[in-house]
Amino acid sequence: MSTSHNSSHARLQVKRFIINHSVWARLGTSPSLVAALRKVVELHSPASIWVCAPTAIEIGFSARNGPEHDSAWTPLSAFSDCPRAPTIDESLVIQNRLWHAALVRSVGEVDTLIAAYALINDATVLHYDSDFEYVARVMPRFRHEWIVPRGTV
Repeated sequence: MSTSHNSSHARLQVKRFIINHSVWARLGTSPSLVAALRKVVELHSPASIWVCAPTAIEIGFSARNGPEHDSAWTPLSAFSDCPRAPTIDESLVIQNRLWHAALVRSVGEVDTLIAAYALINDATVLHYDSDFEYVARVMPRFRHEWIVPRGTV
């Protein structure tokens, strides 16, 4: 009986990640960041690493031309889409709390939306971007991790 309890407990402990654009954008310039992302993929199944629409749009927007935009899809296809998209209310509650904490200008609109994706999908945002620290101040359930220590890339 304890074996089934332990295995069901293990399933509940699966960590899910949403990879932020701040990670993708630095992959070509930071070997330490590449190694850190590779370690996350090795420690967790690729199925537990997600990309959400706002991140994909940011990656696409960063392309300088059509062929570069085409090639941006290749690494994204290795990971799953987030299962749920946030509602307007689920997104605006974060922005509202940021307003009331006088932090709204500290977090961009896209990062606010990515935080909403993470909250409703019970995922941790993997990033290299201080915006998510501000979200964590106003949303206690929000989880985030720097891919490598701040200031090292």
